[in-house]
Amino acid sequence: MGGFFKASDKDLSNNTVMTYGDYTFSPVPLISINKEIQKASDGQALGTVFSLSLEGTIAPGATGVNGIANIAEEQDRLMAAFAASGQGYEFKVSCGDTELIDCFPRINSINFESGPWVDVANYTIELEYDRDF
Repeated sequence: MGGFFKASDKDLSNNTVMTYGDYTFSPVPLISINKEIQKASDGQALGTVFSLSLEGTIAPGATGVNGIANIAEEQDRLMAAFAASGQGYEFKVSCGDTELIDCFPRINSINFESGPWVDVANYTIELEYDRDF
């Protein structure tokens, strides 16, 4: 699918689910999408590269226990989920029964913002995937 929002999506309830392989994002990060059309030297469109940037926050787990140990554990889980090399796992974003994105992206980077990591830790994940015309 790998598309964008449609006008009919305006009535979707806010039950967004984002997964990568077996990893489910909670809370769901913000997502930015960039579309770049790849062209041959004669100007003919060959395909499209979609770049995805996920900006999220790791918060204390279900135990509600704050602290660097809990945040570090959640960071480890996120890093392990994105440890695949090459063409990794399926990345999906859906809202209710509507699938918004479904692709197998390349992992470009995972970065954790510096900070005390006691209550939360912010992160950015950069992904990209191709679509041929």
